[in-house]
Amino acid sequence: MHCYVINGADSPYVLTLTDQFGTHQHVQLGRARLLCTPTSVDPSGAPQATVEHGPVLNGNFDPFSADHLKCYDAPPFPAGPRAVVTLEDPFGFETIALRPGFDRLAVVCAPAIKTVEP
Repeated sequence: MHCYVINGADSPYVLTLTDQFGTHQHVQLGRARLLCTPTSVDPSGAPQATVEHGPVLNGNFDPFSADHLKCYDAPPFPAGPRAVVTLEDPFGFETIALRPGFDRLAVVCAPAIKTVEP
C-alpha cells in the first residue's frame, strides 16, 4: 500500500481510542493527512512489490496473518496523481482534489505482524 499526503477538511470528532497499549481519551481528530491506496496483488491475492535493490524479501512471511501496517518514509514522486476522489470512512464522506506537485507520496506501508516482547 502506498500513502499520499492530502489536505483534508477539519474533523468535528473527539474520540476515545482503545488498543492493546491502552485507552486514550479526548482525542481530537484533525485534518485527514494521508490517503493510502492498495498496491498490486499477485495471483493469490497477496500484496506484490518488486525489489529493485536490497536483500531478498522474507519468503516465509504470510501477509494474510498480518494484523498491523508498518510504514516507511518514501521520497516524493516528481508529480503526484491528478484526480478528484470521494472518500468514505466511519466519519462520513469527503471529496478531495489530488493535485500533482502538492499531494505527494509520503509513506509506503506493508502488512506486519506485531509481537509484544515481555
